[in-house]
Amino acid sequence: KVVQSYVRKIDAVVPATFDFDLSAMLYDGVHRLTLYAVNGTDTKAVAERLVFLAPRNRIKVDVSLDRTVYAPGGGVQLKIRTTDSATGKPVAATVAVTVSDDSLPPSP
Repeated sequence: KVVQSYVRKIDAVVPATFDFDLSAMLYDGVHRLTLYAVNGTDTKAVAERLVFLAPRNRIKVDVSLDRTVYAPGGGVQLKIRTTDSATGKPVAATVAVTVSDDSLPPSP
């Protein structure tokens, strides 16, 4: 999904560089930037980069469990709350969680 597009015509004979402020155009997190060469109606992707924009404010992550002790192989229910650490207001976040059963031997 393209959320922002920036177009600048560059003379093919003279190498060109230009700067623009990504933080003003994109949200915090990981973004894919693609450089296209356009020739008439033909468009070709010529370079692509992943860019990480660090969060402007720190995010506090609170995790609460439904109990303190779990049986091996048992289910886990948890609640995750993310807030802006500066204001305490809830913020949207993408969170990944890994749950392990420490009673099982490690995988080879």
